[in-house]
Amino acid sequence: MDSTGLMDPFVRIIFHGYTATTR
Repeated sequence: MDSTGLMDPFVRIIFHGYTATTR
């Protein structure tokens, strides 16, 4: 099972929201 493939979209959303909040 590829966990990275499933977490890719999740991490992307979290990272995007995190950067937007810190900005």
